[in-house]
Amino acid sequence: MKIAVISDTHDNFFAIEKIVSFLKKEGISIFVHCGDIASKKSVQALAKSKAKGYYVYGNMDKEFSSLQIAIKDSGSEFLGSKGELVLDGKKIFIAHGNFAPEVEQAISSGEYDFVFSGHTHRKEARKVGNTMFVNPGAHNPLNTPEDSRTFAVVDLNSGEARFVKA
Repeated sequence: MKIAVISDTHDNFFAIEKIVSFLKKEGISIFVHCGDIASKKSVQALAKSKAKGYYVYGNMDKEFSSLQIAIKDSGSEFLGSKGELVLDGKKIFIAHGNFAPEVEQAISSGEYDFVFSGHTHRKEARKVGNTMFVNPGAHNPLNTPEDSRTFAVVDLNSGEARFVKA
């Protein structure tokens, strides 16, 4: 099973439109958003993909109640500041990443098959023991390096992650 991992979209509707188009084209039916969504309009735009989303909030998500409502209305799930999922038999930890020790602890615990987080605006994929960590990059052109304006496609079976420019 392949899923998309997205973070730090910051209401960049140009990037969101590219992500939605990719999800539809590739038939990806699940995505994880690691926070800094920004507004309910971003949730509504991502819902056009028809994929089920699992969202955590980030440090820049100020419209908390309207985000929760929009996420629920889109048929997706809001997990709070962090969350755990089991998809295709794989245990996944999701957080925004602004509490870095929490993310590093999840990675080093060996408890999870995958750990997904954002916040740093730097794409990264690394394997630590049996855990694959993925930071998918970001979509804020003001403070994101050109090569990190990406999201990730993660194959839960093989453990491989690839970055896609948005």
